[in-house]
Amino acid sequence: AMGQLTNRIKSCGMAVLLAEIECIIINLLTGSDGLNKIITTELMMKKFLELRVHPIVLCRSLEDSGTMTGPIIPWSAAGLYMATTLGVPTTEYLPYCVLCFCSLLFGVLYAFTGFKIVRITDEEAHIMAAERGIVLDN
Repeated sequence: AMGQLTNRIKSCGMAVLLAEIECIIINLLTGSDGLNKIITTELMMKKFLELRVHPIVLCRSLEDSGTMTGPIIPWSAAGLYMATTLGVPTTEYLPYCVLCFCSLLFGVLYAFTGFKIVRITDEEAHIMAAERGIVLDN
């Protein structure tokens, strides 16, 4: 199902949006911001290379969503740490997590506008794919 969804992606904006959504869902299900990065990278790296978008953009998307949503999920390691350290339930400090929400928004906004999106050539994409054991369709 995930493969069919990624095959439909034709733009950098949609790829970043899907990567961020995947990270958030995995974060919600597992409570692990490390695991969501590993799984999302495995699912999305090929698509980013096919779109000729540098893997650093995927990395930034993982941080924008995977890392930044950790503190606002009460059962994640980051959420538990924040709530315990602050002595305040997650729901009470949630409205003050402006950076967590803004990073998601700006990551997608940048991707759809092309602002600060690093592109790569066909040759670079094939080299990066070969280094990672990925066979590109195009």
